[in-house]
Amino acid sequence: MVLGQLRGLSPAKRLYKTIIHQLAQRLIQEPISGIKTTLDSEIVDKSGDENLEFSWDSLLTCVHHHSPPKAQLVLEWQLEKLLKENEKNENLYSDLIHL
Repeated sequence: MVLGQLRGLSPAKRLYKTIIHQLAQRLIQEPISGIKTTLDSEIVDKSGDENLEFSWDSLLTCVHHHSPPKAQLVLEWQLEKLLKENEKNENLYSDLIHL
């Protein structure tokens, strides 16, 4: 992650962007067979923290650049998670599908 991209951000947002970057790097290094398991173990629900909305767009963009099939698995994992949790917010599905 480029230092210039982090300047001007609050410490919490800097930390969160670093976490997203580290997760992307881990997913890039994982074999395809381990992507969903890695996500299961690494993703922490941050929905209770209004200041730290998880950026699926950032994560998918970074992973897609290195491995489109892995990015597809990340997207599938998130959609499956929404279905399991019986999420009713159609905008969440729509936003993910448009990524």
